[in-house]
Amino acid sequence: MADHMNVFEPYVSKAPHHEDALTRAFLLVLRGVPVAHAAWLVLVDRAHRANRGEGIPPLHELGTPAVETQTSTVPSVERVLSLLQTDEAYFRDKDALPSPRRQVLDGVVSYGGAFAIVLENKPSNRNIWEDQLDVSLPSDSMLDPRVACVAWKDIVLAWAALLEAQLLSPAEAVLLGDFLNYVEERFPSLRPYSRVSLCGTDIERLQRRCRILLLAIAGEGNVAYHRPSSWFVRLADGHCAVKVALLPRRRSKDLCLTVEIAPGDTSSQARILYRDVSLPDLQALASHGWELKANLHFAHMQKNELRTDVALTIEGYWDFWKNRVEWIRQWKRPEFEQVLADLVAKGLASDQDRKEFDRKFVKTNWWKFNMCPGLILNWWLPLDEAAQLDQQGGLQAAVKAAIEDAASALKARLPW
Repeated sequence: MADHMNVFEPYVSKAPHHEDALTRAFLLVLRGVPVAHAAWLVLVDRAHRANRGEGIPPLHELGTPAVETQTSTVPSVERVLSLLQTDEAYFRDKDALPSPRRQVLDGVVSYGGAFAIVLENKPSNRNIWEDQLDVSLPSDSMLDPRVACVAWKDIVLAWAALLEAQLLSPAEAVLLGDFLNYVEERFPSLRPYSRVSLCGTDIERLQRRCRILLLAIAGEGNVAYHRPSSWFVRLADGHCAVKVALLPRRRSKDLCLTVEIAPGDTSSQARILYRDVSLPDLQALASHGWELKANLHFAHMQKNELRTDVALTIEGYWDFWKNRVEWIRQWKRPEFEQVLADLVAKGLASDQDRKEFDRKFVKTNWWKFNMCPGLILNWWLPLDEAAQLDQQGGLQAAVKAAIEDAASALKARLPW
């Protein structure tokens, strides 16, 4: 039989999303990345003490580790600790006991003759059978009565922090990075950002949660990343907008999740916007939690260089561009002074915008810019409400409904 702990001998009969494959991948990291092993033991020690145990020694005080999986035997050691790894903190009230049952152990990590950890891996705590935490032991070994439980999200967080801190050798970084990617793809419920409440106010974790929500809504091929901050769903070509983003953002002092769409972000999209879309349809989105703002900007070489301070109401802004579609075009240097003066006079730009335009366009000798009189649509969901919805299983549906409402008003076709 092939050695299950040989990195080049994967399970043949078990799929990558099987819990035994997760156990094997985890134990391979313990074997190959000592600093990750040490970080894991800190979590085990903390979990054991949380269940009124005496804790365990750190890695540098233990013997050389030996790792096995899918084994029926525990080596002869002085002390054995029963450890559960699952998706939520789980405490067993009664003591762990030596078991007479025949057993196949998910994992055994032993440290010389003094100590061993017997691992029971349950990616879902609903599948825990308490007697599995009892262990059949050699006659000369003692089972610690207090069971320890480590949540997978804490392991993922600890190991991701090691990777981000660049504390690993190149080979260690590859092994640990592959493990984290494996968990990401095969066991998404174990990620520390599988629900908004697990992300806290950490922007990076919230961004990852946004990505997972969009993937669930739109599918793998329709979700992409826009640097520096947001994941988005691609819209079909030929509409007034090209993407719908979901991202964490502050609104005043409160952190929210927001769905954001920028119709009319280019000159060609703006012409479609004022031709095909109805302002009353957009304003009706307010009853579904949407906010509508002007987004006039000047673009150069496909980059938005300057957004202006618009003083007009949204109705005045809309009417201006609806009746001046011929202004939605490329403007050249001889026209700069007059068009800027007109925009300032009509409340579509400020004197400060004019100074900034001179700095960005006139003094750089750029000879043209594209007029892009777009809009910004935001659907705001305070983070505490998002966490509650996510806990109840309703966040994905709420985000999807918000996107569909806005797409309908914008006459845009979604990929689902």
